[in-house]
Amino acid sequence: MIALAAIWGAPFIFTRVIAPSLGAIWTAELRVLLGGAALLAWFRLAGFDAGLKRHWRYYLAVGSVNSAIPVALFSSDSRIRVPAITALVTFSAIILSHLGGIENGLALREEASTEATRTIALALSIFPSLAAWGVLWLPTARWQVGAALALFVAVWVADLWLSRHGLIPSWFVDMRTAVTAGVCVILGIAYALL
Repeated sequence: MIALAAIWGAPFIFTRVIAPSLGAIWTAELRVLLGGAALLAWFRLAGFDAGLKRHWRYYLAVGSVNSAIPVALFSSDSRIRVPAITALVTFSAIILSHLGGIENGLALREEASTEATRTIALALSIFPSLAAWGVLWLPTARWQVGAALALFVAVWVADLWLSRHGLIPSWFVDMRTAVTAGVCVILGIAYALL
């Protein structure tokens, strides 16, 4: 848990140090770029062929919708006023967007499941990103935190369905179940304190 907290907390330190000189949007985009570079390095180390040359347009579109555009919008949003809730809701929305990206990537594996289940999985993978954007425009912090909590549960349920149909490995669902439980406790406490 300490390692997980360090991994999740480190970006906030990075943002605090670099944002005054680059600005919020460029800091956020740099974080997305660094995350993508780390993912590409991991692919190379693992010997995984992501088909970048063949699918670069698709990756660009998905990366823009799931990461670059939401992070830019989240970093420039001025409607959320309470700093702690801002961080919590923004981070929740970003993680939900990334979960959609993970589901999307898993659904694209040609060797996984059937064409029908992959099509449903692709449709499910769009939901977290779009819904996470909407959370930021809800009228009150209480609505935002409650909606984020509900979305984490909904994406977890979608992952269970995807796992039952062979699109997500069981170890991922086990990890998601534990992490989702922790996230729901944190968001539930925040909701109760608002």
